[in-house]
Amino acid sequence: MKKLFSLTLVAAMVIGFASCKKSPSGDTGLSPFNTSSNNTTTPVVDPLAQVGAVPTDFTHKVLVEEFTGEWCGFCPDGGLILDGIVSGSGGKIYGAAIHDKDWLVIDPFYTQIQALMPNTYGFPGGTANRRPYNSENIFSRGDWGTAANNILAEPAECGLAMVTKEKNDMLDVQVFMGYNAKVNKSTKITLYLIEDAITPINQSNAPAGYLHEHVVRACFTSTVGDDVTLTDAKKYTIKDFKGLDIAGLYKDKANLHVLAFVNVNGATEMNHEILNVQQAGLNEVKKWD
Repeated sequence: MKKLFSLTLVAAMVIGFASCKKSPSGDTGLSPFNTSSNNTTTPVVDPLAQVGAVPTDFTHKVLVEEFTGEWCGFCPDGGLILDGIVSGSGGKIYGAAIHDKDWLVIDPFYTQIQALMPNTYGFPGGTANRRPYNSENIFSRGDWGTAANNILAEPAECGLAMVTKEKNDMLDVQVFMGYNAKVNKSTKITLYLIEDAITPINQSNAPAGYLHEHVVRACFTSTVGDDVTLTDAKKYTIKDFKGLDIAGLYKDKANLHVLAFVNVNGATEMNHEILNVQQAGLNEVKKWD
């Protein structure tokens, strides 16, 4: 019996020594439930996470810029034509009504835009992506739709996506410009604040219920646009606009939009062009389309 007890005691001592042996080299000594270590890595942030990867092709969109004013008796007809073109385009045509000599005029923006795109046609005159039509840089409202639709049929060299954030009349805008081949031109980005559904004060010849639509309320870049390059190997360029103060620039914030376009300014008004355009509401992620 004593012999059996002795063997049992020896076996228990062997097991005890085995379980208390020193940790081998490289053992962290951590519980399997505590796997923390000093080897941390910074997560990679995708700059395009909100808008998605640059697509292989882009929808070609058009901006129709209209010169108008409340003193002009023909301008309500131009406004209605422009709004009809925009609303019937399925989101492919945008409008920008640039007012002169009324309470919606912006100076010195208007003076500068006239130097960039002299309006020798008259009011309401307009342009589609700032390209000439029938040998005129500014042309009749009866031609805006045809000129715009001709451009829609062409492939686009680049595309835009946008992220807008607004709080307490302070606006941040991130514009993404994508391209699949380098755009070896002197490209610029221009940013407008657009407001819809503004009640006229003294519009000549306005029909009942007429509202000013697509009104340019501010230009947040240089009138001619800010320089950007569309040649990086990663095939996109990002432009950030921070802390844009929109207080006092609108009648109804709910009717505001941010409109961005990539433009190239030629040696004369007959050589300008807008490569593509995008529009977003406030606090919106507008993906590539």
